Amino acid sequence: MELVKRGISEGRGYRLIFLDVNMPMKDGYETVAEIRGLFKGSQQPFVVGMTGDSDERVLEACKAAGMNKIRKRKCEIEVVVKPLMRDTIVALLAELKEAGVV
Repeated sequence: MELVKRGISEGRGYRLIFLDVNMPMKDGYETVAEIRGLFKGSQQPFVVGMTGDSDERVLEACKAAGMNKIRKRKCEIEVVVKPLMRDTIVALLAELKEAGVV
C-alpha cells in the first residue's frame, strides 16, 4: 500500500494492480477496499486478486470486496490482457516504451 500511496502523491496513477489475497499483515479484502478509496471514478485500477484458494466462497468474497478478477497464483498473460480495453493497453505500452522498459 505504501508504494501505491507514494505513487499517487507523486502524481502517478495505476492501471493494473496484482494483489495477494492472503497477505500476512492485512488481507486482500481490506487492501482492495483501501485501494478503491484512493482512486476516483475512471481512475480506478483493474485489480487482480491472486490466491491459492479455489473455494467458491473465497472467490466470491474477493469479487464482493472489489477485485475485478481472481486467479490462482499461476497467472496467464491473457487473464490480464483480455479484460483491459485495447486503448488502455496501447497507452500503457507507449508509456512503458517512453520509460525505456520495453
